[in-house]
Amino acid sequence: MHNIVQDLAGAGILQRISPPASNAALYEIADEHAHHHVQCVRCGRVVDVPASEPTGHVQSADSAHGTGMTIIGVEVTYLGVCASCSTP
Repeated sequence: MHNIVQDLAGAGILQRISPPASNAALYEIADEHAHHHVQCVRCGRVVDVPASEPTGHVQSADSAHGTGMTIIGVEVTYLGVCASCSTP
């Protein structure tokens, strides 16, 4: 099964995401709609957040200007506590 997931990612059908508060890689269907992720630090749940939503200050790719790097992508994962984990 692992090889199938790797093949689908290699073909551009799936994309790998690696949330910082997770021990495992997650995969989602690759699409052209830019979005970020928010992850619950208690249960690990990951939810998509449209990139156009105002979710606080995030440095843009413009901040890399002058580094000599060509920006080819950006991954943003916000950390929080979901409603299920925050209720007693």
